[in-house]
Amino acid sequence: MRRSYMANQGGGYGYQDTSQMLEEENQQQEDELKGKVKALKSLSIDIGFEVKEQNKMLTKMDDDFESSGGLLGKTMGRLKAITNAGHWKLWLYIALFALFVFFMCWLQISESPRRENNISCWHGTILLSEGSILNQNMKRLVFLAN
Repeated sequence: MRRSYMANQGGGYGYQDTSQMLEEENQQQEDELKGKVKALKSLSIDIGFEVKEQNKMLTKMDDDFESSGGLLGKTMGRLKAITNAGHWKLWLYIALFALFVFFMCWLQISESPRRENNISCWHGTILLSEGSILNQNMKRLVFLAN
């Protein structure tokens, strides 16, 4: 419960005016509320600007997707025309080229670790990962043996 007076024991003051105290308190709360309203207003304006920017970006992305969809549709139409025309040799060349590229990639990937990590011993080859401690020790042994 709030006391509406301030007791001053030695002076002859007695009671303080309650309305003045409430007015000061209301003014302080009003100032705090004004600050919060200003902050919310600036935040909502910033959100509005951000929404407009995002909307522009989404519109641009939508246009880009539509144009790429048209390009893809034209390409698929050309492939259907080639297929319907009976150019089976062209398809064979494309398939062989794709297989050749995949084979070369597989060959390159499968051979690269073996070349870096091979350690020759008298009874065969040991394949180890590059960072393993055993691999580092084996390389030291091979180096010392040579």
